[in-house]
Amino acid sequence: MPQTDLQPRTALILLTALNLLNYVDRNVLFAVQPLVQDEFHVTNAQIGYLTSAFLAFYMIAAPFVGPLADRYSRKLIIVLGAVFWSGLTLLTAVTHTYTELLIRHTLVGVGEATFVTIAPT
Repeated sequence: MPQTDLQPRTALILLTALNLLNYVDRNVLFAVQPLVQDEFHVTNAQIGYLTSAFLAFYMIAAPFVGPLADRYSRKLIIVLGAVFWSGLTLLTAVTHTYTELLIRHTLVGVGEATFVTIAPT
């Protein structure tokens, strides 16, 4: 198989896998909500704040990422964003307070915005 045929397929596979991880990361909180509530002693409203903060910063970051992608390497921005949000997701393991969880979840929204804004273009 020529090198040129492999590159688009590889890009498609990687972007699809990254998109899957993006959706799983975004929605896993709902699956573990009772566990999070027990661990952090939070209400349904506070869980809602986590999701709202994520979405708010996701939407705020997206318009800034687009112009960056026009000036700099799209691949680099996607990779840095994925590393950023993955690292923050891993930090969940050492999160001890609701405030830490809220900050982490908010920043994950910023990281995920890098992928969603650029990948479709």
